[in-house]
Amino acid sequence: MDNTTTISASNAIEEPATISLAKPFDKTSVLILHALYAAALITGGLGALAGVIFAYVKRSKDQSEEEQSHYKHAIRTFWWSVGVISLTMVMYMAAIGLAFSGIASGFFGGSILVNGLMFLTSVGLFVWYVIRVIKGFARATDMKGMY
Repeated sequence: MDNTTTISASNAIEEPATISLAKPFDKTSVLILHALYAAALITGGLGALAGVIFAYVKRSKDQSEEEQSHYKHAIRTFWWSVGVISLTMVMYMAAIGLAFSGIASGFFGGSILVNGLMFLTSVGLFVWYVIRVIKGFARATDMKGMY
């Protein structure tokens, strides 16, 4: 008996399939994140609070760089918003303090300058926030990173 084995073309070993190491972009989670941030405009900020918690929970090294950039963007948006709102509240308290001390009077009891700064800061924050939410939705829909 002949112990030799012949390999025909049909029995040939195929090349192993290449495995992609790129992590998938979880579009649904990123869209939920931006929807929570959009809801903040209606809920008085509660949506942003839920969104930043969601971003901190979902943020990990297991996502693609594009997905991580959305979480990083959302977290930065939240904390910058908190900072600007805090600054506006300090200006508001200063305006009330000026009114009660008798130094200044006017709209909300403060000087026109302080009130103008409060108004510009609030409008600027609103416009900046809306632009970041819209940009986030657009980039998530295209499955692209924020940066």
